[in-house]
Amino acid sequence: GYIADHKGNKIALLSAAGGMLAASAAALVAPSLFYYKFIFLFLGMNIGSELMTRQNLVLEYSPPSQRSMYVGLVNSLTAPLYFVGIFGGWIAEYFGYTALFVGGMALSVTGMTLIFFLVEEPRGRRT
Repeated sequence: GYIADHKGNKIALLSAAGGMLAASAAALVAPSLFYYKFIFLFLGMNIGSELMTRQNLVLEYSPPSQRSMYVGLVNSLTAPLYFVGIFGGWIAEYFGYTALFVGGMALSVTGMTLIFFLVEEPRGRRT
């Protein structure tokens, strides 16, 4: 919340993707269960930042008269992504956890790249 308030929601969304990247990388190299507390820390950073920032970014992008439509569209378009966990289970079953974590890292880097280059911070826009 502090990052979003002071630096903008784009940076907060990048930190959410960075948290997932760090969690996947840490899970890939964790030598024992002791290190999973760091993985869950990074995962919590991802979940908390993403859930808060996604809605706030939509509110900043949308015109006041159409905010409810924008929020509804974002929630409808992202809802099917909650089923991606099933595919992650299949990947882990057939290819192993290493493939799952490397795939997660690749998707995190892709997401961070897209956010960095394609998402304009709404607070920096001139109206």
